[in-house]
Amino acid sequence: MSTALIIGASRIGLETVKLALKAGHSVRAMARSATAIRLRDPKLEKLNGDALPGRHMSESTSTATCQSVKG
Repeated sequence: MSTALIIGASRIGLETVKLALKAGHSVRAMARSATAIRLRDPKLEKLNGDALPGRHMSESTSTATCQSVKG
């Protein structure tokens, strides 16, 4: 199964995190404050970060392979 990087995971992206975990994916959930992500799952990696250009994106995606997600 693949790993999903979900940005804004403490608010609007939280439901996407839940759905990805339920589907069996590993999830890297990025939020400005990862402690605000109130989920626990062995397949969940919480990351503190900001998606604005030049900030934390290179660290989060260093081992990522991107593909489209169909809903």
